Amino acid sequence: MSETIQIPASQVRKDFAHYLRLVDETDVEITRNGKVVAMLTSPHRERLAIVAELAGCVDAVVDEKTDRAERLARK
Repeated sequence: MSETIQIPASQVRKDFAHYLRLVDETDVEITRNGKVVAMLTSPHRERLAIVAELAGCVDAVVDEKTDRAERLARK
């Protein structure tokens, strides 16, 4: 996971949509007078990291006949 970034509340207010998109990559701590008052975080980032980690585990070549035979054999 990426490092958490801190952004002043006034800046978040000016460009909220940007920080909502940024949440997919890193947590965003919102500060007021230098103190953290809120945090934006994605509930899906952990799932996305797992998918990215597993992406290289699947064979790139898919043989439909072999796959079908394996599925039928499991039944």
